[in-house]
Amino acid sequence: MAPDMERTAWLLAVVAAMVTAEGGGNELPGWSDKFVREIIGSDGFVVQVPTIMYGTAHKGSATESHTTDAIKLGYRGIDTANQPKHYNEAAVGKALQASYAKLGLARESFFLQSKYTPSQGADAPYDISSDLAAQVRESLIQSLTNLHTEYLDSYIVHDPLSNHDDLMVVWRTLEDAYESGTVKLLGISNVNADQLLRLLADAKIKPTFVQNRLQSTLNNWDSKVRDLCKKNGVVYQGFSIIGSNRFLLREKAVVTAAKWYGVTPAQVLIKWALSEGAIALVSPRTYVFKNDNLELGFTLSTPELSIITNYGHPDRGLKYSGTTKITAKMWNDMGEAVNVYWDDPTGSEVLSFTLPPKQTVEAAQVATTYHGHRFVIRNRAGHKLKEWVADAAAGEEQEVAIDLQIKAAVQSMHPDPLSIFWVSPDKSEVSNGALTAPVGDNSLGVQSTDIGTWHGHRFLTRDKNNKKIYDFVMDMAKGGTQVITVPRPRGERY
Repeated sequence: MAPDMERTAWLLAVVAAMVTAEGGGNELPGWSDKFVREIIGSDGFVVQVPTIMYGTAHKGSATESHTTDAIKLGYRGIDTANQPKHYNEAAVGKALQASYAKLGLARESFFLQSKYTPSQGADAPYDISSDLAAQVRESLIQSLTNLHTEYLDSYIVHDPLSNHDDLMVVWRTLEDAYESGTVKLLGISNVNADQLLRLLADAKIKPTFVQNRLQSTLNNWDSKVRDLCKKNGVVYQGFSIIGSNRFLLREKAVVTAAKWYGVTPAQVLIKWALSEGAIALVSPRTYVFKNDNLELGFTLSTPELSIITNYGHPDRGLKYSGTTKITAKMWNDMGEAVNVYWDDPTGSEVLSFTLPPKQTVEAAQVATTYHGHRFVIRNRAGHKLKEWVADAAAGEEQEVAIDLQIKAAVQSMHPDPLSIFWVSPDKSEVSNGALTAPVGDNSLGVQSTDIGTWHGHRFLTRDKNNKKIYDFVMDMAKGGTQVITVPRPRGERY
């Protein structure tokens, strides 16, 4: 078939596969993202692109419910792909249809972005024996069908293929889709600077987007590609901003900024990405959703932006990334069973496993995790007992004992000297130091030595007449170092 006839046949197939959608034009009723970028699309209309988008990868059977939750929270930019191994594009389409029917939203309320993924092998949703151009056409038609739409706001090549010639065959096919109006904007993903430079030189329709992993330890925040994008008017989309930079959520500058602005460390990283001109793809995996990612009404200072940028510099000394594996042996030395939860990037706690009481190291649970991942240990009542953050600097194999030792300093506002007793499991009282009496109204009686104790241990204080004055129970949820203050007798002036 001649190229022009082949193209015409394909366009007719696209039309045949289209599903009737409501409305037209460039208005976005129901739009609730707070950050929107306007770009001229293939039909000359302004395409409104949300700068925070919801990524649907790796959701599996929960894709429809997760996408529905994201839409309810206000996400209007949806990123997906016709790649069954990592995406469930048809389930995204179902969530969109439900939002039209139940939330009163229209197709034009959304920015929909999908991808052609080459080299999928037996899992490919297209005929792998056909040529590359035919594969792209078939994949695009399926995406339109899966998402119940006549057009895509953005269509991206998922990777730059094995050579530039093959990439250009694919790109010319995308350019046809652009010129037909079936696709409003084009892009490429997982590309390096040399590949992008060659594409910019040879493309008739330049890419609007580059979608890459935005990781501090990966080529200094992917700086060469981002700089190339800025010089050529290409919009950079960053994915895995949280997942690949988990260890930065514990860095002092990030934590300090989060406390100052009353936000989470994850929000600080997303805000940094937006401040760098990137579109942020966020992809929480658990069923618990938060709208924190859409609540970014704060501005990072120039020094804060610079510090976060410099985390990616080779001289910064950050040797480990969120992809550095760690094997941890965890065992429970306490007298009660405990649950170990992984604190996922959204701030939700996901149950990893339960540890029985009084384990030995030989009976430890072996877990594979990654640098910067945080775990929370809770008892069956849900009380937080301990936190542990995986740190590759401590080695690839680590041991974590749930023994919950607490160091407590005890002070007193009681007018009399007091004795401190530990209440043992058999209810007997074991002497554990003394408290002096305060001198003057504004002083405190102090303990002769700090108490080295454990979660759940109970203490009490008695006066010289053996009268019980005050008791307290150590709670690891209050921290590994604590200050206990014995109050004044009730009714006394402070």
